[in-house]
Amino acid sequence: MFWRTVSAYPLVEKAAKAVGADDFIQCLSNAYETHLTSVFDDGAEISMGQWQKVALARALVRNSQFIVVDEPTSTLDANAGV
Repeated sequence: MFWRTVSAYPLVEKAAKAVGADDFIQCLSNAYETHLTSVFDDGAEISMGQWQKVALARALVRNSQFIVVDEPTSTLDANAGV
């Protein structure tokens, strides 16, 4: 996986911090190594707003020239502080 390479980890963390996802990711049982599904014993379910932040962080990691989003804040949690 891309994010598991040593050189990619700082990019992932920087993107998560930029979109406000780092705080909740750090609170997960295995932080950035946590599976985001309850299918695995060590996995975690996250809210739709948290998923939205993860999606935005993924877009930043790709470092694309353009990022097209459709209502990027539509499912952010009301108290997310964004």
